[in-house]
Amino acid sequence: MSSGLVSVRVPTSPPPLQQSLRLRLRLALRRRVLDREIAAGLPAIEDPARALRAEQLTSRPERRCVAACLTCLLDAANERHADPASRLELNHAEILAARHKVVELVEMLRSDRPVTARGMALATMLTENDGPLLRTRPGRTVLAAVSETIVAL
Repeated sequence: MSSGLVSVRVPTSPPPLQQSLRLRLRLALRRRVLDREIAAGLPAIEDPARALRAEQLTSRPERRCVAACLTCLLDAANERHADPASRLELNHAEILAARHKVVELVEMLRSDRPVTARGMALATMLTENDGPLLRTRPGRTVLAAVSETIVAL
């Protein structure tokens, strides 16, 4: 005889720690894609991984890291300019031509002023191997890329 109750299996979500680990793994595997999405203006709130990446990008440690990278690239551009035989491969002439804007960006990153995730994504992309500071891009100058980043911050 049946009691009239039906057993229904309700799917459960993974425990919070497991969700967090999955999210962090997803973020680690897709960091560059997420940075490009944020730089393109896609809303962080629509994707948990994008939201976490936006939070990371605007953190004080990330700001200091990007500022340090930009400072190192300025130093490297000076070295490359002083020693044409240097094996450093970077867009040194354009970096030096945009020095004042790069310094302005570094100062903004080191300041206490709030920054946007989009501006930080753009700043991070400046320092990547395929970014404008290291690779010449037809129709895209270092000055234009750095200026866009400053406006977006």
